Amino acid sequence: MNSSFSRWLLNIDDLPINSTSAEIAWVYNWPAWVWLLIVLLVALFSFWTYAKISGLRLGRGVLAVVRGAALLLLIILIAGPMIQIPREFVQKDWVILLVDRSASMQIGDINSNQGTQTRDQQLQDLIKENALVFEDLGKEKDLVWLGFNESTFVVGGPTREKDGSIKLDLPASEGEQTQIATSIQDALERAAARPISGIVLLSDGQTTDPPNQNLIRQLVSNAVPIFPVPLGSSGLVGDLSISNVVAPTQAFIRDRIPIQVDVDWSATGEVPPQRTIRLIDERTGKELDVAELPMGSNETSVTLIADATLAGEATWTVVAETKEADLASENNTESFSINLIDRPLRVLYIEGYPRWEYRYLKNLLVREESIRSAIMLVSADQDFAQEGNEPISRLPRTAEELRKYDVVILGDIPAGFLSPHQIELLRDHVLENGAGLLWIAGERSVPYSFTSTTLSDLLPMTSGPRVGRLTEPVNMVPTKVANAMGVLNLTTNEDIGFWPNELISADHPWSQIHYAQAIDPHRLKVGAEVLAESTQEINGSPMPLVIQLRYGAGKSVYMATDEIWRWRFGRGGGLIEQFWIQLIRNLGQTNTGDPLQPAMITVEPSRLTPGQPMRIELSVQTKLIADQIGDSLVVELLRGGDAVGTLSLEREDATNYSATYIPSTPGKIEVQPRSPILEGLNLSATVEVESKQNELAQPQTNHDLLQQIAVQTGGRVIEPNELNKIATMLPNRSVRTLNPLLEAIWDSPLAFILIVLLLTGEWIGRRIIGLV
Repeated sequence: MNSSFSRWLLNIDDLPINSTSAEIAWVYNWPAWVWLLIVLLVALFSFWTYAKISGLRLGRGVLAVVRGAALLLLIILIAGPMIQIPREFVQKDWVILLVDRSASMQIGDINSNQGTQTRDQQLQDLIKENALVFEDLGKEKDLVWLGFNESTFVVGGPTREKDGSIKLDLPASEGEQTQIATSIQDALERAAARPISGIVLLSDGQTTDPPNQNLIRQLVSNAVPIFPVPLGSSGLVGDLSISNVVAPTQAFIRDRIPIQVDVDWSATGEVPPQRTIRLIDERTGKELDVAELPMGSNETSVTLIADATLAGEATWTVVAETKEADLASENNTESFSINLIDRPLRVLYIEGYPRWEYRYLKNLLVREESIRSAIMLVSADQDFAQEGNEPISRLPRTAEELRKYDVVILGDIPAGFLSPHQIELLRDHVLENGAGLLWIAGERSVPYSFTSTTLSDLLPMTSGPRVGRLTEPVNMVPTKVANAMGVLNLTTNEDIGFWPNELISADHPWSQIHYAQAIDPHRLKVGAEVLAESTQEINGSPMPLVIQLRYGAGKSVYMATDEIWRWRFGRGGGLIEQFWIQLIRNLGQTNTGDPLQPAMITVEPSRLTPGQPMRIELSVQTKLIADQIGDSLVVELLRGGDAVGTLSLEREDATNYSATYIPSTPGKIEVQPRSPILEGLNLSATVEVESKQNELAQPQTNHDLLQQIAVQTGGRVIEPNELNKIATMLPNRSVRTLNPLLEAIWDSPLAFILIVLLLTGEWIGRRIIGLV
C-alpha cells in the first residue's frame, strides 16, 4: 500500500501508513443490521429487475449480481469510506520544583565532612548529585524550575557541561522574606489547565505565610500533592538576634544618650547563655558602652548609655555576642545614624519664690558648662538682678523668643503670671518644636492654678481637687522605665549600681523626702510613665514622685516634690547635680535644632516599615522667610545619594510646611529641601525604612510545617538522601489523547474505476444476451 501507484489509486499520497496500521473508517458508521438490510434489499432489487426479462437464466443472474454490486458500491461510497491511521498524543504532566532563594538559605547549620555547610550549599550539592535523576525524569515529565522568596521566578535546572560537570543557574539567595503559600499559588497559576504530577518544595520551611486551609483545599481538589525536601538542620540550634533598637535621631554631645536594645535567644526551652551587648562608634571604632545579660537570665532588654564627644553625623552599631553556637551571625548587628549637636543646652527657669530647691538648682544651672540658662524669680523686686548665664528682664512673648530654649522649668508660680498667649506659646513650643517642660511642684501654685489653663494638657495627671500632701516622709527609688531611659542613674565612687542604697533606706534621715504631693496613680493619664516612686507604699501602692508624659514632639516631666536638696546633708551636692542634670538633659534631647537656624526639617517617625506613612515637616523661623518661599516647597528624596523622587510640602500656617510620604521599599531615605531661599543651610533629615519581616529574625528551620503540608495534600516528605527515588514517588498525571489521521477514499480513482467497470460490465453483458 506504500507504493506510489497504490497511493495514487487511493488518493492518499500524504498519508503516512503501513500495512499493519491502516484501517477502514466511515463517515456514516451504520450498524451491522443496517448493512445487512441494505445488502438484502439491493440483492432483491437486482434479481427482481432481471426476473421478468426473457433470456438465458445464467446470464440474467450474472447481470443481476453485477447490478447489485454496482448499487452496493454506490451505497458504500455514500457511507463515506476512509483510510484511518491510528495516532495517540501524550500530554506530559508537569513537575514543578520550587527552590528556596531567601536569605535564610545562607545560614550555616549543617555539619559535614568539609565543616559547616550552609543550607544553600546543601541545596546545590543535592541538585548536582541527582542531576541524572532529573535528566531521566525530564524524559517522562515536564520539569519546571522556579525560584521563590517573596514571589516566584524562573530559574535554570541542572545542565551538563562538555567536560561532564554539572552547572546550576540559580540566583543568589538574598530574598528578605519566604512566602511559601504565595509561591505555591503562583506556581498553580503558571500551570493553569495543565496536568500536574506534584510540586517538589526544596526549602528550610521558614515562611511568613504558611498555606491556609483554602489553599490546601484547592491543592487537594486539583489532586496536586506537595513533596517537600527539608533543607537545613532538623535539630534546634540557638540563635542570638537583635530584634529592636530604640535610639534618638539627634542628641547633644556630652549627653548621656540612652540606646535601648531588645535581644532574643530563639532556642526555646534552653537556658539562655551569657550575652554581651556592645555599642560601637563606626567613625572612631571606640566602644561607647557594654552590657551583659548573665547566663540563665530571661531579660531581653538592655539600655546602653553613650557619652558622645564628637559632633556631626555619626553611625553607631549595636553588636550582640555569645560564646555559644549562634545560628545566624547576620542578625547580631544593627546600625543607626545619629546627629550629634555641639552647642550648650539652653534652659529657661521660672520660679515663684526663693525656696531651697531653687537655690540649689539655680547655682547648678549657672555652674554647669554644658548649659546656658536664663533664670527669672518672679517674686523678686524690680531692681533684683536676675541670674543665669544669659539673664533676662522679661519672659518671652513671641514664638521666636521662646524657640531658642530647649527646656523650660516651671517652679511654683501662679498661672496668672503668664498671659494666655504665653501659655499657648509654651504649649505649642513643646508640641511642635520638641521642647521639654519640667514642673517642680510647690505648696502654693503648682499644679493647682494651671488645671484650668491649656497648659494642663502637659500635666501627666488628670485635673481634679487640690492635690494633698503625703503625711509621712518617704524615700525615692527609680523605676525600670527610668533605667531603660538611662536617667536617674546616681553613683559615687563608693556605690555599686545606679542608685545609692542610702537613698532607699529610712535609716538615713537626710535621704528622706518630707514634702511630696500625694498623686493618685489611678489619675495618671494614658501614656504617662513613672520615672521614680516612693519605696514606701501609700494606700497599697508606691506613690509616683517623678512622672513623664510625651506630648507631641516634646516631653513633660512632673516633679511631685521640691526636696531633692535634702540629699546634700549626706553626700554633698554630687547626687543633686546628677539628678537634675540627667533629668534636664533628657528633656532637652527632643529639641536639638539650632534656635538661630532660620529653618529646620524633621521626619517622623525616624524608623518605619514599607507602606507606613511618614510625615515631613519644615519650619522656618519667621513669617517673612515663609512668604519668600511661597505656599509650597519642594523636597528631594535621596537613597544612597541618588534622587528617587520629589515631594511638595504645603504651607500649613505662618511658618510651617508639611506633607506625607509612604515609602515602598526598605533602605535609608534622605530628605533635602530645594529652595533658593534655603540654599547654603545644609538642611536634611534621614529616615530608616526597615523591612516588614526580617528573614533572619527567626532563622530556625520549620520542618514540621513541611511535614504538615505534605500530609494535608496527599504528598510525602522526601528526605535529601531519598531524592534519587523521586520518580517512583510522583504519580502519573499524563493525559493520553487519540487523534487518528483520516483520508477519504470515496472520491479516489479506485472508486471511480470500480463504478465504471461494474456499469460497463453490466452494459456489455446485456448486449451479449441481447437485452440492449
